[in-house]
Amino acid sequence: MFTLVHNAITGVGKRSQNEDCYYPKPSHLPGLRPVFLVCDGVGGNAFGEIASSLACTTIAAAIVQLNDQPISLEGMAWAVDQAVEAIGAYVTEKPEAATMATTLTMLVVDGSNTWVAHMGDSRIYQFRAGKIIFKTLDHNLLSALTAKGILSAEEAANHPKKNVITKALQAGINAEPDIAMLEDVQAGDYFFMCTDGVTESVSDTVMNGIFGVNDTPEKLLQQIATICEKNSRDNYTAQLILVSN
Repeated sequence: MFTLVHNAITGVGKRSQNEDCYYPKPSHLPGLRPVFLVCDGVGGNAFGEIASSLACTTIAAAIVQLNDQPISLEGMAWAVDQAVEAIGAYVTEKPEAATMATTLTMLVVDGSNTWVAHMGDSRIYQFRAGKIIFKTLDHNLLSALTAKGILSAEEAANHPKKNVITKALQAGINAEPDIAMLEDVQAGDYFFMCTDGVTESVSDTVMNGIFGVNDTPEKLLQQIATICEKNSRDNYTAQLILVSN
C-alpha cells in the first residue's frame, strides 16, 4: 500500500468559464483505493463543464462499487463505460446537450498496483528525480500525423488543428480508453495529471526542471500555476500526487 499526498490547481485561463473538473478535492483524503481524475469539457462545446463533472463523479462512484474486487483492465473499462452512460442519460433529458464531451485522465491505486487510463489530450506523467519515466500519448489529430512522420514535432506544436482530439467520452460512442498498469512505481515518484491548458504553457522540459527541485508538492504545483495564470489561453487544471512511501 502506497502513502499518497495530493494537491490540485485549476483556473479559467483566458476563457470566460471553467469546463475542467478534477476529483478528489484537496479537502478529501484518498481512501483505501484512491482514485484521481482530471477531465476537460471538450472544445468549448455547450455543456462541457457538465460532461467533465459527470465523468468525475460517475467514475469515482463506480470504482467504489467494485468493492473488494481487485482492479483489472475490465474493471477500469467498466468504470469509464458508466460515465458514458451517465452522459447519455443527461443528453436524453436535454437533447440540446448532444455534442457535450470530455477528455479523461484516471489514476487508481489498488494495494501495490497502480492503474492509469486516458482519453483525449489531457495527460498523465510519472516523474522520478525530475525525469519523465511515463507519459500518456495524446489522442489528437496531430499526434497521429506526427507518429506517421507526416508532421514534425515543431510543425505540430504550431498547427492550427493542434487541439482537434480523436477520442473523448461522449454520449452514444463506445469509450476506448488507453488503460495500463504501471509496474515501476517507487517512493518519491510524482504523478502529474493535467489538461491541455497546462501543457500549452508548460513544456516537458520546463516540467523536468520544476520536478527536479527538492521542494514541497505545494510549491512545485504553485510554480506551474503561476506560469499557467500568465500564459494559458485555455482552462488549466492539474493534480500532483506524491508517492511518499
